[in-house]
Amino acid sequence: MVPAASHADFAANPVGRVLTGPTFAYGWPTPELCVTAIWGEPGPADLRALASLYALELAPPAVPHAAIIDTLRVEAVHPEAFAVIERYVAERREGLADRVTRLAIVRREGFVGAVASGFFSTIQPPYPVAVFDDFASAAEWTESPAWVEGALARWVGAGAELSDLRRDLRRAIEARLPELDMNRVAADLGLAVRTLQRKLRAEETSYRAEQAAVQVAVARRWLETTDAPITQIAYDVGCSTPQRFSALFKREVGESPSAWRAARVR
Repeated sequence: MVPAASHADFAANPVGRVLTGPTFAYGWPTPELCVTAIWGEPGPADLRALASLYALELAPPAVPHAAIIDTLRVEAVHPEAFAVIERYVAERREGLADRVTRLAIVRREGFVGAVASGFFSTIQPPYPVAVFDDFASAAEWTESPAWVEGALARWVGAGAELSDLRRDLRRAIEARLPELDMNRVAADLGLAVRTLQRKLRAEETSYRAEQAAVQVAVARRWLETTDAPITQIAYDVGCSTPQRFSALFKREVGESPSAWRAARVR
């Protein structure tokens, strides 16, 4: 599986490619299979980005195919996010019935898993849906190649494998944007600043690196899913000037915010 650089890059040649976002990875291992892994706490913006990718399944080069959605690493479910997918299914029911042969949902145990797998109990699915506790069973039901599970683990990458500390820290930083006060964020976590810094050093990262990751992740969501001016996004993620934001974004992503948005918003 080859990573795609952008939505446009993936759309141009989706088979054998994968595209990752802040809380998801989406790919077409084969023409007959589409796979999604979701982790963390996906919000409405993340699900809108996924819906835009799912729309690719309804037109050439897409052929009738099975789908797997792996929610084993989902930690919380936002009702607004479910509403995004509910609208997507409702608005494209006929096309989904024509292109998707079956959908397997892989869920975790407990309340979150019950909510994730119970989504289709609220609407009538346009294709057969089955729920599984492990990926291997879902792969068998969808007649997926044996190598897909291993590929999926690689797609998920570091974003889903964050330590509890880094995950909590990133949530705390995002909750305070555009404020970037390490003292207050540390207090939100119940830690002294020096303790937080020591713990981060032990994980070979830093507060500055985690802050930059949050700023860029939030900016990417807003760039792709809103019409907000780049200048406004810069201030909203805590950058003092648009120039500082552009430098930060280019350092972390490899291209400017305007170029990144242009490649995804058509």
